[in-house]
Amino acid sequence: MRILDANVIIYSFTEPSRNINPKTLENMKNAINIMERLRKGNETVYITSIQISETLNLIESSTNTETSIRVQKFLLDNPFIKIIEITHIDMINAHQIVKQYRSNKIGFNDAIAYIGMLKTMCTEIYTFDKHFDIFPEIKRIEK
Repeated sequence: MRILDANVIIYSFTEPSRNINPKTLENMKNAINIMERLRKGNETVYITSIQISETLNLIESSTNTETSIRVQKFLLDNPFIKIIEITHIDMINAHQIVKQYRSNKIGFNDAIAYIGMLKTMCTEIYTFDKHFDIFPEIKRIEK
C-alpha cells in the first residue's frame, strides 16, 4: 500500500490558470487520475490525520463550502483511504526528522507523512514533493 500526500489532493481540486506551466498542468492531471482510482476503489492508500487537516485547510481557503464538505466526506468516508492517527510521540519524531534534514528544508507535515510511512511500513508515496527523494528507502510516485 502507498501513502497519499496532501499535495495530490490539492492539485486534483485546483483550477488551472491561463498561464499555468506545463509541469504543474501535468501534476494536476496525474492528481486527478490518482484520485479517480481512489474514488473507484481500484486501490487503497494511507493518509495521516495531519495530511487530512492540511488538505482541508487549504481546500477551505481556496474553494467554496460545498467543495470543502464534499472533500471532507470523500476523505473521511472512503473505505479505500486508511487514516493513520498521529500521536505526540510521532510529532516529536517528525521534529527530529526536520532537524536532521534541515539542509533539505523538509517541512513538518512532510516529516509527519514520512513518520506515517514508517508506522505502516509503506515504502511508496503519491506526491509531487521532491523532498521525499532524500529518503533512500522511499519511492515517490507521481502517476
